[in-house]
Amino acid sequence: MSFIEGPRSVNAASKNVNLKMENGALYYGEVKNGKPHGKGTMKWSANKSYSGEWVNGKREGLGKYIFIEELIDDAPEQSAKYSQTYVYNGVWKNDRKNGQGTYTEHSNWPYRADQGDLVQKGIFKDNKLIQGYSIEIIAHETANYNYKDAEVSIQIWQEKSFPNGYSTSFPKNYSELLKIIIDNSSISFQKNGIERDASNEKFLKAQLKPYIEGFDQVIKIANDIGAYI
Repeated sequence: MSFIEGPRSVNAASKNVNLKMENGALYYGEVKNGKPHGKGTMKWSANKSYSGEWVNGKREGLGKYIFIEELIDDAPEQSAKYSQTYVYNGVWKNDRKNGQGTYTEHSNWPYRADQGDLVQKGIFKDNKLIQGYSIEIIAHETANYNYKDAEVSIQIWQEKSFPNGYSTSFPKNYSELLKIIIDNSSISFQKNGIERDASNEKFLKAQLKPYIEGFDQVIKIANDIGAYI
């Protein structure tokens, strides 16, 4: 498994300057022909920003995007403000996620059925993960752990209703995730479109060995942002 590296830097265009964009956003950084070009930071609001590399006014190169969406749960019994935080840190091209990066979504309000958390790490193309690892937590009831590339598809699921092992807590590492898989037979492993036998524990561990580090990384990220089911 190999990840494609994106561009490492953008040639410096000028000294840092302040710009106010037509849409009201504020930019501070290098410019060329009146546009962000080089390294700089754009702030659309107090809750939305991008800091990194630019080419001709578009995000291109390495950069970090943060958006904190402030929302209101208007259910009568639990009316309250809450937020959903979106972060992408990685390679951009033509103002879109293109290349190696990490994307996360995290909700600080666990009571809504449509809220959850998401972690994606790998290769993106036009804002979509095309190769790599992901964890999706749905309504704080189900967690899906996935890996995909051109040949392999791995899907692992965890539910609060599981009778065995970590049924109401989030795993801290791959070893705990493996226990969930073995105790609950909760895995689909396909290679070249063919389902592999997941009932043999020794065979399953051997098949999953190349993916241990990747799953460990996304599980750590999920724990760092406070994900749980």
